[in-house]
Amino acid sequence: MNSKKFSKFELQLQGKKVLYLQSGKGPVILFLHGLGIGTTIWDYVYKHMHNQFTIILLDLPGYGLNNDLHVAPDFEVLTKFINDFIKKKGSVDYLVGYSLSGTFPTELHKTIPVHLKKSYLFQLPFFIHIL
Repeated sequence: MNSKKFSKFELQLQGKKVLYLQSGKGPVILFLHGLGIGTTIWDYVYKHMHNQFTIILLDLPGYGLNNDLHVAPDFEVLTKFINDFIKKKGSVDYLVGYSLSGTFPTELHKTIPVHLKKSYLFQLPFFIHIL
């Protein structure tokens, strides 16, 4: 990752310190990675977008910048974590999720009111999610 283009930020979430990277100007896109990988999955994508958008790369608990952050490995807990991040951050226009994180936006829209313009879901074929 070319971290020179990103600044590291932290916020308190659920009583814990959460770290994330942010770069660019414009509408805000939050990128979420899948299981077994971190935000480096987005290296090729974000470098073509940071001049038009504000890019936020959030490592889920147990990954990358948040390696020491532990939450229950439960779908509902992780969904709440992401929703709380979005609420605390204050403005996220677009949400992009890959693999397991591709299912979180669906749950966020169904269970907890989150105002997003669009969600993009990239799921692997072996992840099945029934709406």
